[in-house]
Order: sequence, then C-alpha cells, then structure tokens
Amino acid sequence: MVNQIVVHQHVEEAASLWMQRDRAVVAPQYRLKDLARLDERLEAHVDGQRIGGAAAWDAAVAQLEQGAGEVFAASVMAFESDDRNRADKVLDVACSAPSLMRGLISALGWMNVDSAAIQARRLIQTGGPEAFRAGVASMAIHRIDPGGALPIAMGHENHRLVARSMRAAAELGRTDLLEAILARLSDTDEVCRLWAAWAAVRLGIRRTDALGILRTVTEAVGPLAARALNLAARVMDLRDAHTWRVQLARHPVTSRLSVLCGGAIGDPSVIPELIGQMENPELARAAGSAFSLITGADLSYEDLDGDAPESIRQYSSEVPEDDDLALDIDADLAWPSPARVARWWDTRKTGYTPGNRYLLGRRITDSSLRLALCTGAQNQRAAAAVELALLHPSEPLFETREHGGRQQRKVAPWIS
Repeated sequence: MVNQIVVHQHVEEAASLWMQRDRAVVAPQYRLKDLARLDERLEAHVDGQRIGGAAAWDAAVAQLEQGAGEVFAASVMAFESDDRNRADKVLDVACSAPSLMRGLISALGWMNVDSAAIQARRLIQTGGPEAFRAGVASMAIHRIDPGGALPIAMGHENHRLVARSMRAAAELGRTDLLEAILARLSDTDEVCRLWAAWAAVRLGIRRTDALGILRTVTEAVGPLAARALNLAARVMDLRDAHTWRVQLARHPVTSRLSVLCGGAIGDPSVIPELIGQMENPELARAAGSAFSLITGADLSYEDLDGDAPESIRQYSSEVPEDDDLALDIDADLAWPSPARVARWWDTRKTGYTPGNRYLLGRRITDSSLRLALCTGAQNQRAAAAVELALLHPSEPLFETREHGGRQQRKVAPWIS
C-alpha cells in the first residue's frame, strides 16, 4: 500500500528543494554547514521517492516538463533504478532545453560516485551530443576523469559539447589537453572561445589572447561576464588589473563589474573606494560583498549592515513580479552601512599591506584558501576554490556545489 498523497509530496518537495539548493550553492547567506543541512532535507525527500517506487515515478513523470527541479527529481529515480526506459524518458525531456538539462546533470552529481560514473559513461558512449555533454559534465562534477572521451568531445562539431568538455578539462586539471584548448581560442563560436580562454588561464596559461577574450566577454556584460572577470582579475598583473578596474568604473553599464573586480583583485588599497561605493544604492550591496571577500568581515554578524534606501524599501513593499526578482542579482546580499564599515576599517587597516592580495582577511596562501573553503560563505568558497586551482593548475578545482555531506568529509582534514 502506497500513500499517494505522501508520495506526491515527496516528489514536489524534492523538486522545490532542488530549486532552493540551486540558488544556495552560490549564496552569501549559506555556508557549508547550511548547505549540508539543506542537502539532508533534500535527501530525505529523494529517499521518500525511492520508497514510493512506481507510484513516485508516475508522479515525477507527470511533472517532468515543468522545470529543472522536476527533471532532477525524476532523473535521480531513473538513473538510480538503472532502468533504460526511464532514463531515456528523462533524457528526451532534458535534451529539449538547456535549462532542463541542468536538472539531469545535477541528479547524476547527486548520486554516489560509482553509480553516477556507470550512468555517465553510458551517456557518453550511446547518446547524441547532448547526452555526451551530460555524461562529461556529471563526471566532472564528481571529478572523475572521462579519459579519452574528453579529447574526442573537444573535437566534436557540437559547440555546446566542445565548450563543456573544455570546462571539464579545466575542472579536472587536465594540463595535457592545453594544446587542444588553445586551438579553440580562435573558434567561430563565442561561447567556445570563452571556455577555451577560461580553461587555458585556469590551467596556467597567461597569454594575451586568452586574457583578451576574458576581458572582451566581461565588457560585453553578457550572462558569463562575471565568470570571465572573476578569473581574469585574479591572474592579471596587479597594476593592469587596477587599470582595468578603473576603466570598468567609468561606464554605468560596467560599474558593478568594476566593484566585483576590486573584490577579485583582493588588494586592500581598493577598500576606501569600495566604502565610497556603498553610498550608491545601485552598487552598495556588491561593494559590501567585495569588502567582505577581501576582509572576511560578516556585515550582518558584526553589525556593519544597515537598512535599504527609502526608494528601495518602497519598491520592495510592492508586490514584486517574478521578472523583478530575477533582475535583482544582489538580492541575497546585505545592505552595508558605510559609516560603520568605515569605522571598522579604520581600526584594522594597519593589519593589511597594500599591493598584496587578500581573501577573507588573510594573505592568499594554500592554508588560508583551505581555511576559507571550510568556513566561508558559498560565494566566498567559490572564490577560494578558484584561487587554490590557480596555485595548482594540474590539480582538480574544488567543487563547492557538490553534495554538502561529501564536501564536509573532504575538508575535515583541513580543520585544525
């Protein structure tokens, strides 16, 4: 006997909590312990689906096309059951839109490593370009090397597969594939050029053409601008990085990116400027986040936050449209109090040396970055992971979006 109502609730909650998790993995209000607790809740509903068996599968299939969360819920059941018909069903739906494919890839990333590897290799060997891409992406999430499949993917005619394979090579530390990656810097596809540049720089290349692509993508202010900037600003010569930051600040369309650039550079000499930018409602929250990234100050915990400006409060009191929420990319960030932040900085600035790079209040070293991966907020942990990968190009990039419990086990040896 199966309680259909409870089974439907498990399926719906699994999809809903995945959507919450999708935002949490990059959110400033989540730390690793918070992510692990959220993942425990999600796993409880995934387990409820397993117990629900065929009834849960029927409920998941009925909702499959609603969104990536629903694809995640169904994909876990399909691939864990090793049922080819179920897998083909979710694959057909996921292949219909990139936004839906994210749910399928995430489901494979959620599964245990051995089971995910079996399913991913099957996708690589028997599916079309989108299935191949999903297999490569899910193996990369687990930091499993696909071996010879990766160079094959890089030579494919499908640009989405090529781009994801270069990203996977960078995530895995495959410096042996640099020649193939560098050949794609002149690709006719813009996204392929970006990921070729991103992969090359992450793997230790500092060529002008690669950095130039990252700068061009940043200045175009497209959906991958922040990702391109986040890497370029961390590897550029300090003087060049500051010059670029000033150039970005001159144009309203890139002014927010100039604030992010300051945080990525990590030089405490930018902090007085960041404090000044906290007076601008359009830049205030990004400036507060950059300040925290450099200094490690928790604006809320240390009472350095304040109220939103009156104009913002009036807008927030209205019933927001979904599109309004999507456009507010700083919605999860605290509103800093410029005066309190300035006083905090005045009492601590002597402990920082301009011209050096800091992350969470410490000079960037292996040990400081590992500590940040243990204690930082999710957006800060992502920055620490990139910095650590840049120090060790041939080692895998730490995956801060992985299942929280698995991450906790990985960082446990770093906690003294």
